[in-house]
Order: sequence, then C-alpha cells, then structure tokens
Amino acid sequence: MRRVLTLALPLLALGLAGCPRGPRDGNCKSSDDCAAQQGYGKVCVEGKCQECGRNEDCPAGFVCKDLKCAPKPECDEQTPCPAGQTCQAGRCAGTRTPETGATQQPTQPTGPVCELQRVYFEFDDASLRTEARDALAKDADCIKQLNPSRVRIEGHCDERGTNEYNQHLGQRRAEAVRRYLANLGLDGGKFESVSFGEEQPLCTESTEACWKQNRRVELKAQ
Repeated sequence: MRRVLTLALPLLALGLAGCPRGPRDGNCKSSDDCAAQQGYGKVCVEGKCQECGRNEDCPAGFVCKDLKCAPKPECDEQTPCPAGQTCQAGRCAGTRTPETGATQQPTQPTGPVCELQRVYFEFDDASLRTEARDALAKDADCIKQLNPSRVRIEGHCDERGTNEYNQHLGQRRAEAVRRYLANLGLDGGKFESVSFGEEQPLCTESTEACWKQNRRVELKAQ
C-alpha cells in the first residue's frame, strides 16, 4: 500500500501542475478570457482586457477613445459645425453670421457659454482621480461664470450592490465633490449634495463600459 501511495503522489502532483489556467491580471487571448476577470475591461485588445477596441464596443452615445468609452463629441474632423461656428473641445461654439461675401469670424455670445462636466469614479470608490480633479477645476471656473444661486451635486452608482449601499456610496461621491469645490474657493453655502444611488442610470446594459458611465457625479446649476 505504501508503495502504491509513493508512486501515486508524484503522478498527482504532475497532473495538477499540468492543469491549464485561464489568463489572469488583465491578460487575454480572446474577449471570453476577460469576462471572468474583475476590475478589467471585457474586450480583448492586443492581449490585454480593455474597455473597448472600437466604437461598436461602447454604448449608444459614446465612442472608443484611447481604449476607453467616452461621450461622443458634438463635432470633429468628420462632423464639422454649422457655418459661422467653430469646433472647440468637441463642441460647436460661436453664432451664425450673415453672408457678406467676405470671411468673418464667429460672433462671441454675450451670455455664459460654459457647461458643467460630469465626474466619474472607479468601482466601489468615492475618491477623486486626476481626471476628476481636472474636470472639477473646469467646473469651478464655469460656476464662477454662471454665478448661480444654488448648485446641486448629484451622486450616482452602477447597479451592483444593494440599494441601501449604493445610496450611501452616491452620497459619499457627492460629498467628495462638494469638499473639493469648496477647497477651490467656491461658496460652500450654494452647494446641495444629494444621492440617487443606482436609480438614475445613463446606460442600462450590464457591461463594464456601461457601468463606468453610471459611476458619476453631476452638477446642476440652479
């Protein structure tokens, strides 16, 4: 009996060592390898799990930019602005000018032209990344230009987790944005932080690209 066990143990170890393992740490051979890996995109691009490799991998209204799904710009090289307007940071700016036969520059609007940007978060996280802080710096300048009487800061989450937990997480995200804007010198008395949890998604597909768009804070000037 002892001899049988002695022979069987090396064979068992060899068999276990030979069991194939699927790719890990964001590596992949196909998109199927990405499906079971948490924290990575679900599309295999050049051996790595990414959020997208082409525009078709993103939900409606978004395009693939630097392997990430980003909101589709209002204008670009393929989609020019109407006559009399120019494309600035993906948006058409300026107003139409009458035809005079000569080249004219767009007329500058007299009212505020800025727009408050969304701030996005990682999964189960309320900390502000570099991209979020950059967006909030632009939001702070926009709030100063708009000079609203009140700014509502709305926290949102993706569908994963309980409703109660996501309600709390959305509030933490809204509070993180409120504190950062106050540190930039804005009047904190104008801010109102609220959480909608997972109740107001921008995208309803159960994909990482979709969930990323729902992990956000929106600013509403009132």
